[in-house]
Order: sequence, then structure tokens, then C-alpha cells
Amino acid sequence: MRPPADFAGWVPAYLTWETPLPAISWVYQDAPLLAEPFFEHTLANAVRSPFGLLFRRQTSLAELSHLLARRPEVVPTGFIFHMSRCGSTLVSNLLKTLPETRVISEPGVVSALLRFFHRNPDFPFAEKILHLKNLVQALGYQPDGRPAGRFFLKLDALDTLALPLFQAAFPTVPWIFVFRRPVEVLVSNLNEISGGMFPGTFHPTWVGISWEDAFNLPPETYMARLLGRVCETAVSCSSPHSRFIDYETLPGAVWTTVADFFQLDLSPTDVERMQSAAGFDAKRPDQTFQDDRDRKRASASVNIRQAVAEWLEPHDQALRLHS
Repeated sequence: MRPPADFAGWVPAYLTWETPLPAISWVYQDAPLLAEPFFEHTLANAVRSPFGLLFRRQTSLAELSHLLARRPEVVPTGFIFHMSRCGSTLVSNLLKTLPETRVISEPGVVSALLRFFHRNPDFPFAEKILHLKNLVQALGYQPDGRPAGRFFLKLDALDTLALPLFQAAFPTVPWIFVFRRPVEVLVSNLNEISGGMFPGTFHPTWVGISWEDAFNLPPETYMARLLGRVCETAVSCSSPHSRFIDYETLPGAVWTTVADFFQLDLSPTDVERMQSAAGFDAKRPDQTFQDDRDRKRASASVNIRQAVAEWLEPHDQALRLHS
């Protein structure tokens, strides 16, 4: 192992709140591949290892700059933003099949930092850029300390609301936004609600909803308003460095449109690997993929369809104009 000060093999895992500014807790992750669909699953496995149970490290946000100054710079190959439940995990899983490619999928530590920024509007913008760049870079090293040959970061759906900050911090890094028919997305989110979609777990004022409405609105309306603001933000940030990917074009778009956009020179073997991986469920890779579009559309209630028509349909039309 490298000298302790080098932090090779350690990844930023969580933010802690023991001081006025958050600190970073690190976990040792020695596996070269992040095979799990989500980064949190990788961390859970690392924490359960004998080493992970016994040893942890913690640094301040300021110390991260000093650590990175001793390491080669990492520049992300691309960012993956998305609408939620729309095929973005499939995209990240297929990119993982490429050699020398590191894909971090929905790291909670990044989401926590973005939420901290929102709760502290007076925090200097230049420092927001610095800390975000540092945290993203720290995620881009292989366990042996080398920068990944390719490095992709897939964000949580609600992290899309911080897209302007990402553009300020990484003005030339390309990003995609994956979207899907809103009725299918809303049905999926209501059938299995993720943590960030529960009222109270996300600061609703970020999307223009009062705390009172967050707890009193019907679930389908609250969620449709959240997702509508996510889509609106993505469209408003459209630039030559962005590309919008429709779920209906997956998985083939990954080894064609997405690969071309991220300037990936794929070999026939690379494409074969992607095509093989695409046959399995993105979130449950031990199961084969089952197309559920018709079932989700058929199960949508009248209230869901009304919420989609009011809060999501206009944004869906705008997304399709950009794709």
C-alpha cells in the first residue's frame, strides 16, 4: 500500500457534520472494478470487509485540496444526468464494460455536498466550485492511485438541479441527460419511492415548493413537480456540450450516439460487451431485462395522468425538441 498520506485506494464516501463545515469520511476500496449498479452498494461491501470495519479516515474539505495537489489531475470524460427511472443505470452499466473505465453511479457524498450548498445560499460561489471540483476529482482514481483512463460520473436525478454549478466548475466536460415518457417515470417512482423523493428528505424550496405543500400535496403531484423542475433545468442548461438521450433509443444509443458524443473509440469487442450486458436488468444484473413500458402505461391512474399533463408534459415536449 502507498504511504498513508497518499490516500491511494481510499474513496470519499460520506459527509459528516461535526463542524460548521462538512468533513469527508473515506472508505478503503481495493476492487479495481465497481461492478455494483450503484456506488452506495460498492461502499456497503467495502465497509463490511475486515479492513473497512476497523479503519476509517476523515478530512476537512480544505484538506482535500492539499491531498489532490500531490496527485495527477483527473478530468471527467463525461457526466450522466437523468430524469429518474429512465435507463441511466443501463447507460452507466454499459460504459463500465469498457476497459480502463471508472463509472461512479449516484454517489451520495456528491449529493450531500450539493444539498449543503443549497441550504447555505451565502456560501461563496468560488468555494462551491472548488469543493465540487475536488470531490469529483477524488472519485476518479483507480485503487492503485492512477487516474482512470476514462471517468464518468452519473448523478442522482435531483442533482440535475445543480447543473449550472457543474457547468461553471466543468465548462468543457460533456454531459448527457437521459429521459423517458413521463407517465412511465411517475408510475415507477410511485411504485417504489426512492429516498430523495420522500417529502422531508429533499429541500422543496429548491424546486419552488413550500414545506407545507411538500407534506400536503398528493404524492403524484409532489413528485411530478419535482421531476418537472429537473427536466426544466436540463433543458435550460442545454449547450453544445450536452446531448439528450431518449429511453426509447436505448440500449443501441449507448454504443452509437453516446459513444460518439463522448468521443469513445469503440472496438467491435467493446460493442459486443455492451450488447451482451444490455440483455440483463440494469439494477438487478442477475436477471434478464423485461420490457415494462406497456405495463406501466396501463397501470397509470387518472390522478397520475393529470399530474403528468399539468407538470411534466410541457417539459417532455421540450426535451424531445432537443434530442
